[in-house]
Amino acid sequence: MKRLIITIVTLLTVVTVASAQGFFVRGGSSNQNLVEEALSDAFRVVRVEFQLEDTVSHERFNLQGKEYFGFAEGLCIKTSKGWIAPASTVTPWKNSLEVKQYPEYKPVFSVASVLSPSDTIWKPLEIKALPKGENISGTSYSSVEGTDTFGPGLPIEDLDEENDGWIVWVTREGNKLSVTTYSHRVTIADSTTLGIGRKVVPNGVVGGFYVKPSYPSVGVVSFGLAGLMEKGYDGWKVVPIEGGKSLVQKPALAPDKPKLVPAAENKDSGVPAAPVKDKKNKKDKKNK
Repeated sequence: MKRLIITIVTLLTVVTVASAQGFFVRGGSSNQNLVEEALSDAFRVVRVEFQLEDTVSHERFNLQGKEYFGFAEGLCIKTSKGWIAPASTVTPWKNSLEVKQYPEYKPVFSVASVLSPSDTIWKPLEIKALPKGENISGTSYSSVEGTDTFGPGLPIEDLDEENDGWIVWVTREGNKLSVTTYSHRVTIADSTTLGIGRKVVPNGVVGGFYVKPSYPSVGVVSFGLAGLMEKGYDGWKVVPIEGGKSLVQKPALAPDKPKLVPAAENKDSGVPAAPVKDKKNKKDKKNK
């Protein structure tokens, strides 16, 4: 009897592990719910306001009837090393036509606020200045280091040549944020941007990203941020985040690669090697 119980437990463990490893690949509404729940705290929407400042008196100015001169809003994704947001939220005045009409003033950061998926009220973001962001190649996003602002988030993952992951869409209706996910297979070819085919883009999208699952231990599923959703003239695409070893694998060096020898020993080239100067004789001539 004891042996039978051990056998049943062992079989259940094997089935559980096998199911977990294929669970998030096949898709389905129940899978979507679990993915969406797991990623519900991985993002925010950030609003950054700015004012104009007189460069001499340092007096600040707003637009008439407003408490700011301008603002920008965008999707913010939490990462294990910091956060990612549209470049326009890190420098909200960069592409402002109104700012260019006042060359005698400079734009300065005013206040920032954040809207969380679990809330419908904008809350102040406790930062005194806008952090410096680094542009992410091929996207309109910037990455900011440091987890003090939002706390830790998703680890950055490289895309392999073939990937089974999820597109995560963030939508907004008023002050209510929602998340919608679709299972999506990404195959890296010659291009670093990949279309999404006929997949439906939900209404009210403020942005999206691509995650891939991994299984670090029994019963544990982890999601890594591997791409950003970027809208171009031909629709939405997955743009991989280049973290190092992703995209296209470099070809391995052939084991029978030619041997390197000093240039002075290369007698097969037909070009005589340059004579080696005698440093001792040269030194003697200078002493004379």
